[in-house]
Amino acid sequence: MTNKPEVTSSLLKPLHLLGGGSLPDRVLPAPMEGILTPLFTKALSQQGHVKAWITPFYRVGVGNPPRLHKLRREIQFFLDTQLPVIVQLMGTDPELMSLVAERFNSIEGVVGLNFNFACPSKRVNHRGGGGACLQTPDLMASILDSTRKRCPNLSLSAKIRTGFIHPEECLDILPKLKDAGCEWVTVHHRTVKEAYTKVDERIPRLTKAREAWGSLPFFASGDIFGVEDALALEASGCCEGLVVARGLIRKPLLLGEIRKALDDPQRYHRGDHDQRKQAYQFMEQLLELCIQKPDIYWSHKYCMELARNLFGVKDSTFRTLTTLKQIDGPGLLLEKLILSKEQEHLLDKSC
Repeated sequence: MTNKPEVTSSLLKPLHLLGGGSLPDRVLPAPMEGILTPLFTKALSQQGHVKAWITPFYRVGVGNPPRLHKLRREIQFFLDTQLPVIVQLMGTDPELMSLVAERFNSIEGVVGLNFNFACPSKRVNHRGGGGACLQTPDLMASILDSTRKRCPNLSLSAKIRTGFIHPEECLDILPKLKDAGCEWVTVHHRTVKEAYTKVDERIPRLTKAREAWGSLPFFASGDIFGVEDALALEASGCCEGLVVARGLIRKPLLLGEIRKALDDPQRYHRGDHDQRKQAYQFMEQLLELCIQKPDIYWSHKYCMELARNLFGVKDSTFRTLTTLKQIDGPGLLLEKLILSKEQEHLLDKSC
């Protein structure tokens, strides 16, 4: 009997954080604004493939920081999963952001703070937040430095893009973030101006950013739609972690599939042949949760948006679901979904 060779992928190693917290591994779901609702979070946590959370950004505005009970309420559905929670903040006031960070730090289950310097939204950038901060690296460093001084034992990280306009802007930005107390970083390979347009230079860009960052943990983000994308990033040596966003909406079991491939010495890739099965199963799971607690989970608009991502706008199942209205409720939507699945199965057998 031969022993299975030890897996050495850095993506599967725990990440020990300042303050005593840790992440079980380095394959994380992204902090997707508008997607990581109580419904989506509950469904993903039930599957067991999520090991830790980064929350969607909490916007720190002006005035006095919110009371602790209000901040706790903002992230309670993440805390309820009993998984480590990293809270993401967005703002431009170093003193106020450090005060809010200090309050989040006092909540049990919160293992770190992450600063959003990456959001490409024009509305956010117009206010100077998110990716617009990349134009003022000294402000980014000041936010980190102020928070580090107020919370010396709090794990601090940041999410950035490679630049606001030019992808090499990060080469000057990253060392400043590290010097200001940033413990680990996530880098999206596009610039803010590129938003979500296709860019073919992902690995070269990330490799340069990785070299500028140095030896601290470096996570890659952007266009991780399948196992092959994850394996390509790992093989390039440009990162020690992954943060998966839109790929997880299209393929809810993707985190588990990535771990399975990384856990095999041969990096076995099972392919995307079961994506449609995943779409049906996950949509059923979402609607069953909505039926159980409609006052907490049910939103017709939100469920249809998830269905659009899972099946595709031209898909016959999605078109069938769009014939129902909000007043029909999750029960009828689930019936339509199951009927569509059964008809598709019968069609497959007849072929």
